[in-house]
This record gives sequence, structure tokens and C-alpha cells, in this order.
Amino acid sequence: MRLCIVLSFLLLSSLPALAQINETEAKASYMLAEENYGKGNYPVALTFLKNAKTSLGGANCKILYLQIQIESELAKTRKNYRDSLLNTIAAFQAAPDVKDFNEDKVLEVVKMKLELAQKLTEEKALLAEQKAAEEAKNEKTFKDWRFTAGLNLGLTVKEAEKMYPVFFRKTKTEMSQDYPGLEMISSKPVSYNTFTVIASVFIKNGKIVGNRIVQEYEEGDSKKNNYEAFKKSMLNERDNNNKLFGFEPISLPSADGLGFVWKKKGKTFTRDWTKIIRKGDGFYGAYVSDIVDESY
Repeated sequence: MRLCIVLSFLLLSSLPALAQINETEAKASYMLAEENYGKGNYPVALTFLKNAKTSLGGANCKILYLQIQIESELAKTRKNYRDSLLNTIAAFQAAPDVKDFNEDKVLEVVKMKLELAQKLTEEKALLAEQKAAEEAKNEKTFKDWRFTAGLNLGLTVKEAEKMYPVFFRKTKTEMSQDYPGLEMISSKPVSYNTFTVIASVFIKNGKIVGNRIVQEYEEGDSKKNNYEAFKKSMLNERDNNNKLFGFEPISLPSADGLGFVWKKKGKTFTRDWTKIIRKGDGFYGAYVSDIVDESY
């Protein structure tokens, strides 16, 4: 019993000394934070302030004020510090000792808070304006998108026949299965080095509303067609189109998942590997590219 009393007395008598040590360490950490702030070593200064808070078991207005000065410098070049700065300002204004703190410094902090809030509001408005402009640009890009080859959308069939008589002399006409209600006029196959091309147009109310290009790769030429290279080109095109149009496509059930359709406001833009079959490092099958705009 006597031993317990002695130990309790020693423990209680050591508390003031422990508190004094913590307070001394807090003061030293604060001084080091001030020194590093003066030298422009802001992250180091914040570390010493953190040590000061730990030693004190919390933060007072003096510590928070210095933290605000440090974070305001960091926020000038690193925007991610602005949220932290606003949180520190809020903690400063809510601190119990703020009513006894230097009035000019309190006013300085309030002015900083208001200026930062105004800046954030202006930036938010600018970002919204930029986003709207980007969306309008993407919308126009998608609306105006055309094949580099193909008949102009909006032409009447009679106008197109006069402009492209060779195409219309070598064609067949049928109803489209992919776009119900549209008539499809297709050219005869034209052979190139590694594939054969069939070009088509889609007709609605006597006007051209779409184009199709089908590239057919023969099995016997599969060695000429590198599968991985073509697959990479498809994925690169998909990613580039996503940036251009501002939205992602719907995936089609195609070979290796390489079928994509971008669709908005009656316009459809398709890139699709159909019936593609791998053979060694090569492949054979068909590749379809469509642009259909039924708003014409």
C-alpha cells in the first residue's frame, strides 16, 4: 500500500516536468517552423508545425496563423494546397483564443479567406465556360464528321448520279438491314493490294444520309495483314475519336471486342470488325466503317 502511495506521488510530481518538456519542445518546433518559413522551406516548416501541435496536444492561433502563411505560399504554385488553406483558416477562426489574438492578423486572415473564395468562384466560372466551349466544339466535330472518301451527305440521288456517274453505273440497290427504313446502294468490289473495297450510300427520302466502306480481307492474303498492328490502329482510332467527340462509344459484339459505335441525335458513326478470323500473325474477314445521319 505504502509503495503504491509513493509511486502515485512520484507520477503526479513528474507531470509538471513532463508538461514543461512538451511546452519547450513545442516552442523549439515553432521556432524551427518560423526559420524554415523565412528560408522558403515550406514543407519542412509544416513538418515542424505538426511537431509543435503534437507536443502541445493541439493548435492555438499563433501556430495556425503561421500555418496559414506557409500554406498560402504553397497554394500560389500548388492548387492542391488551397483546400488545406481554407480548412486551416476555418480552424483559426474557430480557435478559442482567436478573440485575444492580434486584431490586424485576424483581419488579414479574413481578407485572405474572402480573396481566395472570390478567386475560386472566378476559376469555377471560367472552367464552366471552357467546358461548355469544349462540349460545343466536340458536338460540332461529331456533327460535321465525314469519311475522307465517300459521297457528301445531303445530296439528292439525282445530284449524286450526275456528280459520280461511274459509281451509280456499278451498283446494286437493297434495303438496309442495319438501318431499317433506309435504302442502300452499293458499288461493285474494287480490289487493292491486301483487301477489296465495297462502297455504299444510304438513302432516305431521295437524299444521301450515310456512307459505308467495307474492306474485305481474303484468307489467302492473311499473311499480308498483321493482326496486332491492325488491332492497335483500331484502339488508337477509338481513343482519338473519344477525345474528338467528347464521349465514349457503345461496344459492339465484334471480334476481340473491336466494334464501336458513336451515336448522338440521329447520327451514327461506326467502326466494326465483322467476321474477323486470326490466322497465325495475320487475319482475314471484313471491316466496316459507317457514317449515317438521318437528320438530313
